Amino acid sequence: MAPAPPRVGNSDASPLLDLPPELRNKIYGLVFGKRTIHVGRPSLGSKLDSHRQVGECLAEISDKDHRRSMHHRAVAADSKAAIQRQKVLKAFGVPLNKKSDDVFGYGGFESRHKYCQFGGYSHVKELNLLRTCKQIHDEAAGIPFASNEFTFQNAATFASFVASIAPHQHAAIRNVTLYALGYERERTWAGTGLTRSLTSLTGLRRVVLTVAVRRCDLMSGRNIKSRQTRQRLFAGLEMLKDVNMCEIEVLIINSEGMGRAVMSAVARDESVPSCADLVKWEEEIKATLLPSGNALEGEVLA
Repeated sequence: MAPAPPRVGNSDASPLLDLPPELRNKIYGLVFGKRTIHVGRPSLGSKLDSHRQVGECLAEISDKDHRRSMHHRAVAADSKAAIQRQKVLKAFGVPLNKKSDDVFGYGGFESRHKYCQFGGYSHVKELNLLRTCKQIHDEAAGIPFASNEFTFQNAATFASFVASIAPHQHAAIRNVTLYALGYERERTWAGTGLTRSLTSLTGLRRVVLTVAVRRCDLMSGRNIKSRQTRQRLFAGLEMLKDVNMCEIEVLIINSEGMGRAVMSAVARDESVPSCADLVKWEEEIKATLLPSGNALEGEVLA
């Protein structure tokens, strides 16, 4: 949105409005942008879609950066002895040391977001600045939507949020993260509501999918490494082909219940996915959802 020219009355009362428009835009970007905003808690257990909570992510490291660092650590420790000893631990989120955030799975995800998951969530306080005068609102109202990344715990939360904002705000949103964790996975991918909600965001540029693999996915003799099993696990994602987006990132993590209780049984199962398997599947999904040549440059974590 083009900045409105300064109004004499407002600029006399406010040093901010006396600044050149380009400087005001930079200030608005610093105040309102460059954040990750959770819409609904980033957790396995929240079912209260009607009680939507909105707040800033407090994780010290992003999901993508944590995943990248853990993968490269696994590659650096790539020896036969290390793989035999740590394959299950790293793949299923069993802590390797006392630092609970240093795991490759849902345990690490939950630890990074632990301060985001409790009460006290509220709308970002800085948004109150938009209420101070009409000129500031007209100039900056679109920036919180265009300059932040929004995360959603499931399709219902996402659809509710999209329905609650105005059409010009639909066009402003650029970056969206969808969490499909635990029982929420089927709800996230089922039906056509997700595609409809994403399609309504006409300015959408990038989507991140964070998908959880669960303990039940290894039961009944299923070989999770088989392409047939993976197609069942991620059924419904193909509908995202209809969404006009330029970039997509896929993160596959392991959910709760894949820890010490099943470690010994899983350790004897040759179908257990390694870190490299998870990354390979991410690239397969990404290649399926985007036209050739649209994959994120430099995002292959090999």
